Amino acid sequence: MFNLFNILLIASFFLYFCLTLKITKREDWYAESPKSKPKSIISPAEFVIIHHTEYPLSCHFETNCLRIIKSLQKHHMYKEGYDDIGYNFLIGFDGHIYEGRGWGVQAQHPSAYKFNSIGIACLGNFDDDKPDTVMLQNIENLIDEAIVEGYLQSDYILLGHRQIKTTSCPGENLYNVIKTWSNWFDIRP
Repeated sequence: MFNLFNILLIASFFLYFCLTLKITKREDWYAESPKSKPKSIISPAEFVIIHHTEYPLSCHFETNCLRIIKSLQKHHMYKEGYDDIGYNFLIGFDGHIYEGRGWGVQAQHPSAYKFNSIGIACLGNFDDDKPDTVMLQNIENLIDEAIVEGYLQSDYILLGHRQIKTTSCPGENLYNVIKTWSNWFDIRP
């Protein structure tokens, strides 16, 4: 006979396992080591900056996503001169979240924001593509995880990359979606 306590216990285990994020770690996409020791952010972060990778191809399969992320890291490190891939996390159409620089580390943002922000990039060109519901839910789940784990303030400010730098990033289609979210804030570069 189940009592209320047992039902709540089972429900909490169910929610924990269903809602726990599956993040593909750096070693699983064979990330190179950063060129120098990563710099920490002020924690918990105040901002979430949304990007798109502008890569002409989006990825719908893990093998494609892994190849694109590896290519982005090489581009950022050897063409752009970054210490590592520019983003804290990346999200593909394959339903996965990929660790970039990871939690608590400065992303490659304009200097006024790199000290207190988390950078999330969606794989694809969102001037052309439209984000699907799984990708958007993964962004929200990742943000929720950051708050729960203490990496992000609960009253964070959500911005598109174009709001802090003159760029079209994160693409019109993705930007139009995040503008409707409650923590989005209307500022201009």
